[in-house]
Amino acid sequence: METPRTADPVADQGPVVLVVSADALVSSALARLVSEEPGLDVIEHCPASDAGIARACRDSRARVVIIDVGADATATQAAISVLRSEARARGVVAVAGSGSAEMIVHLFASGVRGVVARDAAPAELLTAVREVSAGNLFASRTAMRLVLEHLVLPDAWAPRRRLLDHEQLSERERDAVGLLVQGMSNQEIARQMFVSAATVKVHLSRAMSKWGVRDRVQLVIRALSTDFAHQDDSI
Repeated sequence: METPRTADPVADQGPVVLVVSADALVSSALARLVSEEPGLDVIEHCPASDAGIARACRDSRARVVIIDVGADATATQAAISVLRSEARARGVVAVAGSGSAEMIVHLFASGVRGVVARDAAPAELLTAVREVSAGNLFASRTAMRLVLEHLVLPDAWAPRRRLLDHEQLSERERDAVGLLVQGMSNQEIARQMFVSAATVKVHLSRAMSKWGVRDRVQLVIRALSTDFAHQDDSI
């Protein structure tokens, strides 16, 4: 007789989230926003202090940690490094100011999986939690725009590299990448293309493979730095 499977309460609840912030009001607001979303569960919100970070690291239930980047960005990045080194299975989403592309780049470099600018719509933070929980990278529209302007626009007048034959995308792959360039999430792309989010992920994964890039941010940068962006008037 087969032994009945014991339900995993964390798996049944969906992504479990922990919120870290030096500002109690911000922490409470972020925690409430996430807790009101069906399928997401906030287990705690704690201060961005050494004790708070240590407590976050000890709590094995959290799959995603939202950390508020306060005025002391250096201290926040140090906290992120601790979270990443002592809680490797978790994804970190940083909520950051929208004025510095360099800071956003540094946050990704320090190990965060998602960056959401402070002027982002609440839905973008919720999307970030889901995308990071699924193992993906995410940047809100403002964060993505700042990074792309920082990396791409200084060379706007440089000749764009032509895509080679083996780099050419199928029509559906092109559609998915084109919508990604516009800052859409997988769910938004799926609705636009009338397909499932899983199908969108397949299209983007194939595009990444053809272009030899590892993540969504690199995929967008490659699209803007080659003649891909000029093969379709919608981009």
